[in-house]
Amino acid sequence: MKRFSNQILGGTRLDSHGEHLPRELLQKLCEKLAGRRLPLHQHHDMARQTLGYIENLHLAPDKNLPGEWSLVGDVMVEAANVDEALKGFSISTTQPIREVQHPDLLLYLPFPIYNDQAFLDTLFEDSTLTVGKLIKKHAELDLWAVFGATIIVLVTPIWDDLYKRKIAPLIERFLRDHLPRLKEKGVRLEHIQPIEHQSQVIELRFIPSPGKEEFCFAPELLQRGISIAIAHLEQDVRFVNPGIERIVLYYDPSTRSYIILRVEYNDGAVEQNV
Repeated sequence: MKRFSNQILGGTRLDSHGEHLPRELLQKLCEKLAGRRLPLHQHHDMARQTLGYIENLHLAPDKNLPGEWSLVGDVMVEAANVDEALKGFSISTTQPIREVQHPDLLLYLPFPIYNDQAFLDTLFEDSTLTVGKLIKKHAELDLWAVFGATIIVLVTPIWDDLYKRKIAPLIERFLRDHLPRLKEKGVRLEHIQPIEHQSQVIELRFIPSPGKEEFCFAPELLQRGISIAIAHLEQDVRFVNPGIERIVLYYDPSTRSYIILRVEYNDGAVEQNV
């Protein structure tokens, strides 16, 4: 591993997209990740192997612009991937645009889609949908968004029945009402489903085959993917310590099901399965 100390990962100054990140947003991110390591994703792409991890996130005064602040962290990169990583580092996070009370669904949009007010207005017609920004700053635009239901799957003997009755109808409604509009904008989708197992909440990230979201996000396929993730949790000795932050699954056309691509642990370690 090679260490790059005090790397600027974002900040409040005007960025290449012509936007400012609020200091309050960056401060909350530092507080959330205090004492933790954050996996370093290539170009914020969940389908690609991670390069290492980021740690020691903190805010510091911008050295070149008085009154502005920089998000700074130490970046650890695998030696074999240093050349790729040296193209630059940045942070990704989310920021709410329109929050509703007791939302059924969440949708986080990429730049510049989240600045399209006419498009946002069509989404705001759904009173059960919280809409936000998916902030992932890099030179090339990559139009993918994430959506998910707000209900956490509690891993119990009857979790699958709850999923069928409560969550599956929400996903089907989202795909029916919003997927066509997103496709018109050229936006691809990934899906997030949180699950709780032994008092730990783990994010499941589902990556579909490109352009086949409606098929890959069929509740039956997602439910089988959740079963695969639960089976992994029950045999992973690192589930208790350091704990699991995220399991990334992608749809494999050869097996016609989701398989585990990567497991990300709370200490920044990553197990690559493919």
